Amino acid sequence: MSDLGIVIVEDLLKYNKEAWCRALFKEHSRCDVIENKICETFNSLILAARFKTIITMLEEIRCKVMEKMNQMRDFCEKWITDVSPMAMNVLAENAKYAAKCEVIFNGDMGFEIGDPPYTHIVNVMRKQCSCRSWRIKRIPCAHAIATMHY
Repeated sequence: MSDLGIVIVEDLLKYNKEAWCRALFKEHSRCDVIENKICETFNSLILAARFKTIITMLEEIRCKVMEKMNQMRDFCEKWITDVSPMAMNVLAENAKYAAKCEVIFNGDMGFEIGDPPYTHIVNVMRKQCSCRSWRIKRIPCAHAIATMHY
């Protein structure tokens, strides 16, 4: 972080670290995205309606939300499994990366995964990996997948 410059680092440290540092993310949120842009998306959706009278604005927002819900329903009905296509894409990417990992059984129902320059510990029974991605996303990380293929 010191490569960024001392002023930038000092400004960053003024903010709550739990909001921007993945190492401090809570595992109960099940999302690894720092900012999910929901507010920005919603604001862009209602941009034209924001300058109208209150009743007209609320009616337009209601209609746009209904349209969006119908689009999402149609999208979900096209799924061929119970798992979302986005989650399947993450799983496929993790599976490709898992082929590059070296797996060593450590004897305590855990595995050490060599992912140079790092080493991660995976406990399959607890669904935990020291990278924390599996617990945060609830999608097996590359280290967990490498363990399952061991």
